[in-house]
Amino acid sequence: MLGLKENVITGHHIPAGTGLREFENMIVGSKEEYELLQTTREAMAFDEEE
Repeated sequence: MLGLKENVITGHHIPAGTGLREFENMIVGSKEEYELLQTTREAMAFDEEE
């Protein structure tokens, strides 16, 4: 059974809080942190090209 109601009624584990796999490795931060990471990544890529 996949639904919440069905599992509660029958006494099985409920599929709550399992999340979606596509968001499992998502990093959450501020826009400033993201921009700093992007700048650092671009600088590292530029150094590797030389």
